[in-house]
Amino acid sequence: MSQLWVRYEGTRFPVRQGETVVGRSAYCTIVIADPSVSREHVALRLTGDTFVVVDLGSRNGTFVNGERIEGERKLAVGDVILVGKAALEVIRTSYESSFEPGRRRVSTQDIVVDDPTTESVVTLRLVEKLVARAQQGDRSPEIVALITNAIDSAVARYRRGVPLADAEKLLAAADFLVSWTPDGSLDEWRAELRRKIVTRS
Repeated sequence: MSQLWVRYEGTRFPVRQGETVVGRSAYCTIVIADPSVSREHVALRLTGDTFVVVDLGSRNGTFVNGERIEGERKLAVGDVILVGKAALEVIRTSYESSFEPGRRRVSTQDIVVDDPTTESVVTLRLVEKLVARAQQGDRSPEIVALITNAIDSAVARYRRGVPLADAEKLLAAADFLVSWTPDGSLDEWRAELRRKIVTRS
């Protein structure tokens, strides 16, 4: 049977009927130990075939494909949810298990660990979506911050030994950011980014 999952840093978590709470607190269904994530950041709600994300009043907000959500937002396979600086991707896969009603914690038997490079692929997709949005005219400081944070996260993982999905595309995105920030505020960031990638390769 086909089931929805969310994937974070190479680990897949099943989405069940009812509510799945994502946040920093140990009481959440899916725990993300990142200081940019609020204790209870978002709720993922699956009702029948309808899958939505709801921000729970988080400090840093929640973004779907680069767009900040207000209230409830419907989700589809392939969407990237940015929770603080953590990127989660909605995926669908075959999984032989029945849905269980109501909220329950995800057990260790439910969690599936993928290849660690999958998070780099998710980050690259997010960067590409954000850059496409910027190219269409949304060049707000918020979008700049989202792109730089996503690139920085990918490079930090790369320096810990996780391969980059496509270093050239990330560097091209950095070049694009610099091209429309003529005040030079991102010049040093881009130079440092190149140094980190070159010295690691």
